[in-house]
Amino acid sequence: MENVKQVLDKDRVAIMSFVDVDGQPFDVDLSQQLSISESEFVRDLKEQPALYDYWASILSMAIQKKKELALTVDLIKAQKSNQARATFDKITVNAVNDYVTVSPEYQSAINELTRWETQVSKIQYIVKAFEQRSNALAQLGAQMRSGIQSDGKIH
Repeated sequence: MENVKQVLDKDRVAIMSFVDVDGQPFDVDLSQQLSISESEFVRDLKEQPALYDYWASILSMAIQKKKELALTVDLIKAQKSNQARATFDKITVNAVNDYVTVSPEYQSAINELTRWETQVSKIQYIVKAFEQRSNALAQLGAQMRSGIQSDGKIH
């Protein structure tokens, strides 16, 4: 697995990088997707369910991919364990575990699983942010109906 240096930059903190199922990298600017504007309130309100549904669907697919990879890791582990037992005359549990752990196939599968666990974690964060955005839209709508603008002044 490639090493990705995590750097917190105040101008990029809301930009999340992903790799899709085809291995293509892409960025998502959350500050843009999660922004709320009084002047665009109706548009924001209309788009919220679709954006939430989109990210919830992406999360569901990512969780499914992670589960598939976990099964692949288990399968490779079983295959490599059987190979170890067939290869050595006198075998110990530690020797089998070591044989499995150092195999390139197992390492590759573990790295891919770890990458998808990270993806799932990021997408869960995004879904939660859209849930908070929904609450903020509802609160803003209530304020606008009662005549209180976001600056706290009554209009």
